[in-house]
Amino acid sequence: MNKREENLIRILYERKNNFVLIKEMAKEENCCDKTVRNSLDRVEEYLNKFSCGLKLERKKGKGICLRIKPHSKVTLKDILGNNYMKEDTISDDERRAELSYTLLMSTKAVTLEEFSKKYYVNKKIITEDLKKIGRQLEKYNLKIISKQRIGNFIKGLEKDKRKALFNTIKDLNQFSKSKSTLRDIFLPHEIDIVKNEIMDLQRNIRISFTDESNNALVIHILFMIKRIKLNQPISFFKDEKDLVKSKIQYSWAVKLTKNLGNIFSITFSEDEIIYLTIHLLGMKYNEDSNIDISNFIVKSESNIVDLLINRLLDGLEGIGEASFKTDEILKQALRLHLYGSINRINYGLSLENPILDEIKRMNPYLYYEVLDVVDKFNVDYNIQIPREEVGYITIHFQASIERSKKNLEKKYSAVILCHMGVGISNYLKIKLEKIFPWVEFIGSISVKEIPKFLQSNHVDFIFSTVDIDDSYFNYIKINSIIDKKEESKIKESVNNNLLHKELKKDRKSHKYIYEKFIFLRKSFKNKFEVIKFITDKLRESNRIDAEFHSSVLKRESIDSTEIGNFLAIPHGDSKHIISSTISILTLKEPIIWGKEQVQIVFLLSVKKEDYSKDNTMGGFFKHLNDLSNNKEDLKKLIEEDNINNFFKLIEL
Repeated sequence: MNKREENLIRILYERKNNFVLIKEMAKEENCCDKTVRNSLDRVEEYLNKFSCGLKLERKKGKGICLRIKPHSKVTLKDILGNNYMKEDTISDDERRAELSYTLLMSTKAVTLEEFSKKYYVNKKIITEDLKKIGRQLEKYNLKIISKQRIGNFIKGLEKDKRKALFNTIKDLNQFSKSKSTLRDIFLPHEIDIVKNEIMDLQRNIRISFTDESNNALVIHILFMIKRIKLNQPISFFKDEKDLVKSKIQYSWAVKLTKNLGNIFSITFSEDEIIYLTIHLLGMKYNEDSNIDISNFIVKSESNIVDLLINRLLDGLEGIGEASFKTDEILKQALRLHLYGSINRINYGLSLENPILDEIKRMNPYLYYEVLDVVDKFNVDYNIQIPREEVGYITIHFQASIERSKKNLEKKYSAVILCHMGVGISNYLKIKLEKIFPWVEFIGSISVKEIPKFLQSNHVDFIFSTVDIDDSYFNYIKINSIIDKKEESKIKESVNNNLLHKELKKDRKSHKYIYEKFIFLRKSFKNKFEVIKFITDKLRESNRIDAEFHSSVLKRESIDSTEIGNFLAIPHGDSKHIISSTISILTLKEPIIWGKEQVQIVFLLSVKKEDYSKDNTMGGFFKHLNDLSNNKEDLKKLIEEDNINNFFKLIEL
């Protein structure tokens, strides 16, 4: 049964044992009376199969009535949930995503009536949907044009349409996690062909892309093919083409399009090859690629990458116990990541960082220090490195910090499967080594490399950030960010296979927290009042200089410091700090900090050199992360009005 027939059952059930005019139902469904009568015939046939306790009664002049026996326990859910009824309802967001996809792919205008009939909603709802879609498409420089007696279509450049299509597919996948949206849009054999060709390319050039980049490239290429077949070509200016053709990735694109052209019987124009090259330039590489970037990076790009790396190393040296400047693994990882970053920025490629909030919460101070360096670099070199890239850069430095704390005797071996690139895999490796010091992590690989890797290596544990379809492989699923909750889950999974002692963690009172700078159950209207109150108290005690307050506000203007779960960690420039202090303030009522509500504030005024002393701040941020994931403890802190009791609760 279709959506209309389902809706008619809903109408009749809501007014059960009462007559409903055909004309009313036709108006509700935006169709003619005859269509409703035909649909009701099929509904009646279905109801007869469903239950003898359900009956349609028709009376001339009165309409139709759904008769249900008195005291019947049959519910609407029972009726619509039966195997005879096809369930194909979609949410409003999913409908809008499908509308957006249809408009982006269509080569002709689509009318409101066509959309209305397809989704069984009235034209007014479709009109409102198009308004919302139009606002979303503005960020791609696209516009929905609506013309009477013609319909609706999207106006804009082809490259912008393709960017929007890529993100629309991701939205549809979010809504339809139980099925593959990609396989609904493209033929399965087309997907497999493109995947195999990309794999062959990597083998030929001896470079390995991350799973995340591989999957994105598959979608971009499939849309290229589809748009070429629809005669919707892309175009670039001559100077843009000349610049891209000088890159080694252009030769990769030529090889790839030649093979795909033969298979799909299409011709890739020079502009399409340029388009593919641009996406290859923005790829992220696996740790084991052993890439010498100097072989395919031009001098101007090398200079900007080296300048940024040096700025980062100089600006962050002294944070934590690691010596960033002597960490060659960090330097190589940054160089590899930033090469792709600069290309993504130069060629307008979008980047998402789905774990940005978790990164900020895991080590907020480190994130904001990286952000400070990057923002100054953006101004000095007229470049726009986004927050998403800052998050990934932070992960590289966090991995370096963790790397400096390792190395105990190893008893078991493990491998990490990570789809998000070298930075995340390095971070996961170090975090897992810390949790399981008796495990040797012998590699970070992608899903496609599992069979070959296991043939030549003994592995006791496989830790994977993605689901593995092959049931042959026994693996432990992990998140891309390991917080306290995730750590417990991983330990439990490991303990199902091996019995071992849980690591005990000593907690001690943090030496930079003083009762004098704990302020409970205060009332303020906004974050500016909170920051001024705390910094005034610090200034009165000669713990900061007069410029610290303005440096805190400057940081807030760069990126608001709330980290979720009612927590915020404002901080300022360390050169204005006289004595290291962590001030804590709780609020009677939450306030909007940036985009989220905040009720507990940790204002950090800690000197840079104190961050690396006996891992004190490392322990603080770990405890802060644990706290952000424990709603019960947060509630206790917010409600506590006695400083001594609060101090015991906050004890590290």
